[in-house]
Amino acid sequence: MLEDYPYTVKYIVDFTEMSERTIQKITVELVKVVPFFAIKDENNKWRYSKQSFMALALIDIRIVKNSVEMSKYRALEILYGVPIEFSLAIAQKER
Repeated sequence: MLEDYPYTVKYIVDFTEMSERTIQKITVELVKVVPFFAIKDENNKWRYSKQSFMALALIDIRIVKNSVEMSKYRALEILYGVPIEFSLAIAQKER
């Protein structure tokens, strides 16, 4: 299973302009919507699949102009098929 999640936070930090803290914060939010978005390894570090790596890259480039929040949900919709309304409902419930 871990082989399906080859990317580390460090790898994503090197590829994107996001900090480790930002990536981890986004990960915690998105795992609530898509539980298999990322997993933790034996060292309790986040690991990412190719799909989740691509989602973070889309968020980094702000797929929705001027909105990190909506970029998160749009990336989930594109890569995981999760309707934006569903993601928004979960986010509202968490607040």
